[in-house]
Amino acid sequence: FRQRRIARRITSADFITQTLDGLRRFPGALLMILSGRDLVAKEFIDAIEQAGDSVLLAHLKQWRQDIFDADHTFSAFDAQVKMEAAVLIWLQQMEKKKPSKARAE
Repeated sequence: FRQRRIARRITSADFITQTLDGLRRFPGALLMILSGRDLVAKEFIDAIEQAGDSVLLAHLKQWRQDIFDADHTFSAFDAQVKMEAAVLIWLQQMEKKKPSKARAE
């Protein structure tokens, strides 16, 4: 018994549309860390800006950290340290925003 799979080719336009839709619907906090030496990150930001969604742009800029000397995988030690520091700061800010009852538990 062989099962047939119907493969649908996903275009970059589909991927961008799905990503933007997901970001718009996501209710939680989001940290976006972008590497400066990364064409994928640049294309992602270009797609968001071209979408013209000012609410989404404002939300993403609120928690955006650019690490200009990093590549896509943050392979350099200095880039890793900067990325980890950004995550820790963001987590600390998220902890401060929790209601005091939730922190006590």
